[in-house]
Amino acid sequence: MQAFPSRDQPGQPALGDPIGQAFLDAQAGRPEPLVVERDDGFIAVDAIGYLDALDERDLWAVGQLAGRVVDVGAGAGRAAHLLQERGQQVTALDTSPGAVRACRQRGIGDVYLGSPRQAAADGMAAGFDSALLLGNNIGLLASREAAGPFLADVGALLRPGGVIVGTASDPYQTGNRAHLDYHERNRERGRLPGHATIRVRYQRLATGWFDWLIPSPGELEELARPVGWQITDLRRGPGPQYAVVLGRIGGLGRLGHPGGRPAADYVTHRQHAHHLLALDHHEVPEAAPDHRCRGVLHGPVPRREHDVLGAVPGGDLNVGAFPGGDRQQQVSLGEDADPGVVRVHDDRGSDLARRHHPRRLTQRVGRPDG
Repeated sequence: MQAFPSRDQPGQPALGDPIGQAFLDAQAGRPEPLVVERDDGFIAVDAIGYLDALDERDLWAVGQLAGRVVDVGAGAGRAAHLLQERGQQVTALDTSPGAVRACRQRGIGDVYLGSPRQAAADGMAAGFDSALLLGNNIGLLASREAAGPFLADVGALLRPGGVIVGTASDPYQTGNRAHLDYHERNRERGRLPGHATIRVRYQRLATGWFDWLIPSPGELEELARPVGWQITDLRRGPGPQYAVVLGRIGGLGRLGHPGGRPAADYVTHRQHAHHLLALDHHEVPEAAPDHRCRGVLHGPVPRREHDVLGAVPGGDLNVGAFPGGDRQQQVSLGEDADPGVVRVHDDRGSDLARRHHPRRLTQRVGRPDG
C-alpha cells in the first residue's frame, strides 16, 4: 500500500475525515461531491446519495432484516433512520467521527463510533439479529486475506440464527478498459480482480490509502464459507449491482431451518440459474450406500455426504427437499410437502430416475404403485 503524503507537503490534501465532513456539510445544505481515487490514478465521483431515499435494491436489502439490527458503516444514517421509523431497534456503527455526528443530528437514537471488533469488545457481542452492510459496504471485506476476519467480527455481534445483509457490484459486468486493465494487474499480483486500493477525497481532505473489495457473488461465497457463512438469498440488478443475504452454515437461517434455504438463483462462476439451485460438482451429494429404491431418503443436512440438497420436484408427488430438513412427513399424491422435508415412507417411496448414476442427485420422485 502506498504511503500517504504529509499534511505539510504543499499541494497535497490533508489527512482527515473527508467522508464524515461531506455528510455534515450535506446535512447543513452545502452538498459537495466525494471523489474516489484508485492507486492506478483512476478517479471517480462517488455516486451514492448518502442523504437520498433508498433505491429498490436497498429497500429489498432492508426488508431482509429482522429483530435488532446493527448498521455497519452507517454513514449519514439513511438505513438506520428508516429502520427506526419502522419501529425496529437499530444501532448505527461507523468508524468516521463525522458520520457518527451526522447520525446523531439526524435523530438516530443508538450510535456507536468504532469497528465491529471494538463493538464486540465493548459488550455488544451476540446482541443483534441482523447486520447491514448497505452502500456497497460488502467492500469492507477489503481483500481475500481480510474478508474472513471481518466476517467473523461482524458475526460475533450476532445471535444464533443472525444474518448479514449487504450490497455490492459484480466487477466483471464492465467493459471499461481502465477497470479491465486493473483486474489483470490484480491477477498478476495474486489478488482478486475486484480488489481495489483507494482513498477518498473531499475538498482539501483525504483518507489514507485503504483496501476495498468488489467481489462477484461467487467470490463472496468462496470467501464466506471458510468462516461459516453462505449465501442464502441474492437479488441481482439493476445492472451489475446486487444485494445478498448471508446465513450461517448449519445454523438456523431466516426460514427457521438449519442453514437457511440456499438462494434459488445463486450459481458460482458467474453462471445464472433460474428457479433451480445449481451446485458445483464437488457439492453434489450421493445417496446413502444403503439407500433402496422405494426406501428412505436420508437427510437432508446441508453439504454432507448422504444428503439431498435443493428441490426434488416430480410429477404428481410434489415433494420439495430443502437443506435443513429435520423431520419426517408422509405426502399423498397431489400434495406438497412442508418446507424442511422429510422422510418418505415405504408405502409412498421415491424412485430413482431410470438413468440415475452414482454420485448424482435424484432427478425425480416417482409415482407409487397402485
